[in-house]
Amino acid sequence: MESHMGLPGQQLEEGDVPEVYYSPYETPQQKTSYNRRLYQLINEHDLASVYRANAESLAPATDDQPFFNQCIRWSAFRPYLIRDVLRQLFASGKVVNVDYQPVAEIALMVLLVQSLLIAGVLILLPLVRFSRRGICAPNRWGFLVYFAGLGLGFIMIEMVLLQRFTLFLGQPIYTLAVVLSGLLISTGAGSLATGRFQQASRSSLVPIVVLILAAVAAMALLTPHVFSMALGLTLPWRVFISVALIVPLGFLLGMPFPCGLRIVAEEVPALVPWAWGVNGFFTVLGSISSVILAMAFGFRIVLAAAATCYLLALGAIILPYATALLLNRGQSEENIHFPKKSLGVGAATN
Repeated sequence: MESHMGLPGQQLEEGDVPEVYYSPYETPQQKTSYNRRLYQLINEHDLASVYRANAESLAPATDDQPFFNQCIRWSAFRPYLIRDVLRQLFASGKVVNVDYQPVAEIALMVLLVQSLLIAGVLILLPLVRFSRRGICAPNRWGFLVYFAGLGLGFIMIEMVLLQRFTLFLGQPIYTLAVVLSGLLISTGAGSLATGRFQQASRSSLVPIVVLILAAVAAMALLTPHVFSMALGLTLPWRVFISVALIVPLGFLLGMPFPCGLRIVAEEVPALVPWAWGVNGFFTVLGSISSVILAMAFGFRIVLAAAATCYLLALGAIILPYATALLLNRGQSEENIHFPKKSLGVGAATN
């Protein structure tokens, strides 16, 4: 294994002398730590065990985990690494050995903390100051978990789509234009379509979330095959295929939020600002968290986590309804519909 190999007949310049990185003929005393690592990777039959045994991220980058600049595995990340890198930065004005320091990981952690602080100050703090009444509303936690789950799930799906379609469209600028515009327009259309529902109810959320989960599963299973078959097409055709894949999913993703908002507006109006705020807060938080999760486990796991968020959101808003429904049926058959007063509407609106 050599470095700076010249072409046949090419004159090597000074400093471009080929360097041997690995030779099977070296004795153990001649091997440096880097040579020994190369020897281990080349001769080891179970590379997965080598990857797991090292704090460094030695596994090659893949389409599912395309983080070629990741230095260490997240399971090996420790707070003292932040201290060491910041100490180098403040001491010399630059980080020594950037290629061997977890700069990208630390940058993500700093961004996560910044996002938490800024979103907390600009979103949650005004709600506490000007809409304290909403957080005291009955049955608030079910609704807040619902909108938090929608925020996390949506942004995670968006991040996965941006990654996957970059591989298909070839340039990030095309991906941002096609995926973001297609997703936002289709979600807006889905939100608009919910206005045709005569009445927003929890029972209407069940088929919507089920269809979203089915669309996410179809996207995960079908896109690799579609991309493989259509990768050789011209850019306009790839853009058309991308939009055709994104629009159905986006249309469905636009429905749960306005439906849930209408339910909150009917039952606990004081909680409407909190529904907006919590959804926005967790959307900001999820944009950074999804990247960290993808670095640790891959974008497939991020997609699975997004589906889990939608399931948790549905459970948070359905379970109180189902419990009250069972209790009311036990008392009287005519109370089979979930009464709004059991959610404390009178207390919230007085």
